Amino acid sequence: MDELLTEFSSLNTKKLGIMLYAQTAGKENELLVIAFQGSLNTDNSIQLSESLFKILNIELQFKKIVFDLKELDYVSSAGIGTLVTFLQKTKSAKIDLILCNVNSKVLSVIETLGFASFFNIIDDCHQLF
Repeated sequence: MDELLTEFSSLNTKKLGIMLYAQTAGKENELLVIAFQGSLNTDNSIQLSESLFKILNIELQFKKIVFDLKELDYVSSAGIGTLVTFLQKTKSAKIDLILCNVNSKVLSVIETLGFASFFNIIDDCHQLF
């Protein structure tokens, strides 16, 4: 988990317009919650993708990864592409990816691009705990 926090700290200090915060939950820390803040766009999607893929290589074995999008103000089609690619990687690793607290602006982009049915989207992250 320390390497994940270091990775997110590095991403957060690059002034890319997006911040990530992570915490684990569950009896054996099998649930990882990542809170997004800011904008997910073309300018930061590659760096975000690199940071997210490192999650799959850390020692902790997560059963579920939750993206809390409550504070995500904007997402571009490139940003959705990053989320879809990460979804494919998590499925290959047999990890459930869940989006929660998706605001109406972000949900509209996901639906417009036709990806709403790809994701497990729930209203409130608290129902997972």
